[in-house]
Amino acid sequence: MGLSSDPHFQKLEQWYKSKAGNLNMRDMFEADKDRFSKFSTTLETDDGDILLDYSKNLVNEEVMRMLLAMAKSRGVEEARDKMFSGEKINFTEGRAVLHIALRNRSNTPINVDGQDVMPEVNRVLDKMKAFCHVSRVHMFGQLLLNTGNKPSNSIVFKKLSPFMLGALVGNHVRAQDLCARSHLEHQQLRPVGVGVSEKHIFNSKYIRLPIFYCISVIFSFLPSELSWANSWPRPLSRS
Repeated sequence: MGLSSDPHFQKLEQWYKSKAGNLNMRDMFEADKDRFSKFSTTLETDDGDILLDYSKNLVNEEVMRMLLAMAKSRGVEEARDKMFSGEKINFTEGRAVLHIALRNRSNTPINVDGQDVMPEVNRVLDKMKAFCHVSRVHMFGQLLLNTGNKPSNSIVFKKLSPFMLGALVGNHVRAQDLCARSHLEHQQLRPVGVGVSEKHIFNSKYIRLPIFYCISVIFSFLPSELSWANSWPRPLSRS
């Protein structure tokens, strides 16, 4: 069943159309002095407490009940448990969703197809840590490459995931360089030339790599109910 056909969603949608306009944050806090305690929770960890405060959202107890009911009807809890157990819930690519492994600093074993993936995750994280240290120390002009140990002021963001805000930030930073900006491109479903030195631009060995897809492409596949997607910043135009 699609989301828009779910009775829980339809109930929430009708409530929004008829009553959401009456919600006012200041009024809700003034009417309920315990609002913070009702709409917040604390997760206790060995490294300290983590506070989740959602009291400053335009919700009330009725809305939260409807949201939780909809989450249950959509199988969110079951999907969560499957993710933590290493089941292949990414049906598009037929594999497990291992975001949790990257954040598993307790090194609790996470098994996929009977094999603990944490040793390989830790190996890659150690390599990333070493690279990040070098890049912070020698950023832009002093980053040493493997080829010849020569300094470079060129950085390529290779981002295969559709989510590309990190690469976009790098693009904006590098675009302050006039030479880089003159060669900067940012288009839907096209390779993106990130800021590079003039020497590398005119070097025949320089290859523009596909880096990221425009986030508006992602939103084109989302349900129409997510109207906020239409307000997302559109792609940059060519310089």
